[in-house]
Amino acid sequence: MASLQFIGRQPIIDHTGELIAYDLFYDIPSHEDSSHIAPLIASVINTFCIHNVLGDVQGFIKIDDTFLMSGIIYSVPKQLFILSLPDSITLNHESYERIIELHGLGYCFALHDISYIQTKTLKKLTPLFPILSYLKVDIKNLSQEYMAKLSKLINPYSLKMIATDVNTQEEYAIAKSIGFPYVEGYYFSEPISVEHQSVDSKLLTVIRLYNMLTSSATTTEELTMTFESNPELTIQLLQYINSSAFSLRIKISSIAQVLTLLGRKPLSQWLLLLMYGKHINHSPTQSLLMQMVSRRTALMKGFYKLLNPRATSDAMGEAFFVGVMSLSSAVMSMPLRLILKDMHLSEEVMIALLEHKGVLGELLETVEAIERFNIEKIQAFIHTHNLSSAAVLQLISTTALSSQELD
Repeated sequence: MASLQFIGRQPIIDHTGELIAYDLFYDIPSHEDSSHIAPLIASVINTFCIHNVLGDVQGFIKIDDTFLMSGIIYSVPKQLFILSLPDSITLNHESYERIIELHGLGYCFALHDISYIQTKTLKKLTPLFPILSYLKVDIKNLSQEYMAKLSKLINPYSLKMIATDVNTQEEYAIAKSIGFPYVEGYYFSEPISVEHQSVDSKLLTVIRLYNMLTSSATTTEELTMTFESNPELTIQLLQYINSSAFSLRIKISSIAQVLTLLGRKPLSQWLLLLMYGKHINHSPTQSLLMQMVSRRTALMKGFYKLLNPRATSDAMGEAFFVGVMSLSSAVMSMPLRLILKDMHLSEEVMIALLEHKGVLGELLETVEAIERFNIEKIQAFIHTHNLSSAAVLQLISTTALSSQELD
């Protein structure tokens, strides 16, 4: 039996930003016939810690005729998964009876890939509508006339519509105007492009301290004086170093002690996270963004280590920085170039973040490909660098699918 290559997920969100479910994607080799899909999906469930993938929400999992009619479908935990049928599903007596049976057992169904299919084809699927809970629609290039026909067709039923592949604010606005209660995609992580904003004074203070910490010319005395001239930052830092995360035997009461015990690099990384913290409003979408930041930093460092097993701490620190700052525009609601302009950064870091070029830029593109489930780009990266597919899969499964947020 062939083994699974990759698994990915996209969030499904309501208009308050609340996470409703995840749509799960899995890579099945093209040479495999459909009879292998059922055991492969079972492998997804067993290989990955599915509770870590889903957290407290359900996951949509795509199935086909073969999987629907196989006995293994009864082993799918109905409390964790929503079974998503394609619009090409063969709807005969046997398949319809199986769907009715599973629905009676408590399984939830969706219909996906609805995008400009013929109205008469949709009408053939209407026997399923009383059973379905969700209808997933790709709204790209759909006319208002078609959407009106679709809405009229499903109106008598209690179907919830999900707009899929919504990855820009414009697409989100269209979905909302049409009346979709749920959207699927990463529209909330889109960079801000308006250039006439200014950086607030608190952020400038954090940037100034970051520059001082990363400069070898800055003395401990200068750092201490700068921190102590900012009481709010000093209090936050002392609370951080005295927290249970460090399990110190003595209480730290001065900035000089912090610099000695913590070191400049960990302190500079703490400042980066503080930059985020000052702009987090604890909304559901902000929470999802912070999860993305966490996964990106872990993947950036993990991939850099795969490429350079003897990478220095400075190099790993740059990979961490690119991962953290890659979503700063969305979190802080200001252009990335504006955020970075006052930071003393290497050329490699700047072109990675602004142009996706260089080694770090390539890593960032690969991480984004994992988020978008772009299998071709992931496989091209593995081939180019002669990496072990097993090692990459292990990295993805332990970091990209983690639900943990930044500490």
